[in-house]
Amino acid sequence: MSASRDEKTGKWTAQCYYENWKGEKKHKKKRGFTTKKEALEWEREFLKSTSANMDMMLGAFVDVYFRDKAGGLKERTIKNKRYMIEAHVLPYFENKQMNEISPSDIIQWQNAIRAKGYSQTYLRMVQNQITALFTHARNSFIQMSKLPNLKGRISYISSKARQENLYAVYETTDRKFWRELGKCNQEEFRESGTKGTCIEARELIIALPESFVDYEPDKLLKLFTEHFKQNYGVECISALHHNKRKTNYHIHLIFSERKLLEEPVEKIATRNMFYDENGKHVRTKKEILGEVRQLRKGCKIIPKGVVYEPL
Repeated sequence: MSASRDEKTGKWTAQCYYENWKGEKKHKKKRGFTTKKEALEWEREFLKSTSANMDMMLGAFVDVYFRDKAGGLKERTIKNKRYMIEAHVLPYFENKQMNEISPSDIIQWQNAIRAKGYSQTYLRMVQNQITALFTHARNSFIQMSKLPNLKGRISYISSKARQENLYAVYETTDRKFWRELGKCNQEEFRESGTKGTCIEARELIIALPESFVDYEPDKLLKLFTEHFKQNYGVECISALHHNKRKTNYHIHLIFSERKLLEEPVEKIATRNMFYDENGKHVRTKKEILGEVRQLRKGCKIIPKGVVYEPL
């Protein structure tokens, strides 16, 4: 971070380098600040906006919001939204950090807006603007993806050899659970005959405030992961990382949407059941026979009345 003073005008200039969404190095400069403090504050907020950090000021995040929405909304819509945000949201929250705005703050803000005597329709429109900001913040700071290769992804996020800035790994269950989960999901997917890709689990990537680097990594990750497990009742494996430039402190959290049963599920076949060499359930015996009317290799028949575990 740097700030310089123009001897002719007496104004301060802030400038810095950052990486854009393509990973390209860019230079940013802004002139006209009255004090050095203002220049450095602008630079600090700008860098936070490029790394999507929750401890940035809401006023700075508004710029991020409209930058991201520029290609998806009509010009008139953006103009109306900007007017309502600048008139009714920024006067209250512009210089407040995103992660410090509490439900109590929102309630007090709502009461202050209602006291101005606007119609219910207009009040809903104003409320929609702050809702849109926080929805966009959630989508910016938390990304969820589907995992078709659970084993490979776990290996990638938890490997010190593959992660330059890996600080901690935490698991709520052993690795055997994840191996069995992936295997079971793949078997059921093949049996169903569904086209496409089998989803074995899901992953959240959660951006953290940079101030969280002051906490002990192992304790921070354990607290976060156990809280997630307690709230949603799912097994998790998580890893705490920085990106290469150490501008994005974040958690990778993989979670299962299924639970490991203490005992295997057993069923009694109510009729003869036929499975082909891929483990897919088929309707008739004819579908698993070869040219000479013999059972093809890898196919299976479960006779009626036999106790079996679902394939």
